[in-house]
Amino acid sequence: MSEIISISVDEGTAAEMDAIARKEKFRSRSELVRVALRGYIAERKQMERLSGNVNAVLLMSYPCGKEQEVGRLKHAFTPLINFETHSHAGGMCIQSFSISGRAEKVREMYGKMGKCRKAGYCRMLIL
Repeated sequence: MSEIISISVDEGTAAEMDAIARKEKFRSRSELVRVALRGYIAERKQMERLSGNVNAVLLMSYPCGKEQEVGRLKHAFTPLINFETHSHAGGMCIQSFSISGRAEKVREMYGKMGKCRKAGYCRMLIL
């Protein structure tokens, strides 16, 4: 049985959803949202199952000139960071981090970086 929920998105996001739905032949926005949520939930479950020491790569993007908030977060997790790269593409900063540490701290870093208001994209690959 399905439960109906309501969400609000800005016009730009709605237009992007419509374009993706057409291109990828989704029947509706709802179907697109269901697929996206399943992916997000699966990713969260994987993160929750992590234990012990973890090696991972975190990749994120954010608008150039908005490095301050990301920098504060980065410094809070310095002990986890083995090395990082920083580049620019299309007006965006692209930053990657090689990280190692206890699962709890890696989860915390990913959670905080992912919720950063300036981040346009944030994903973690567990190695």
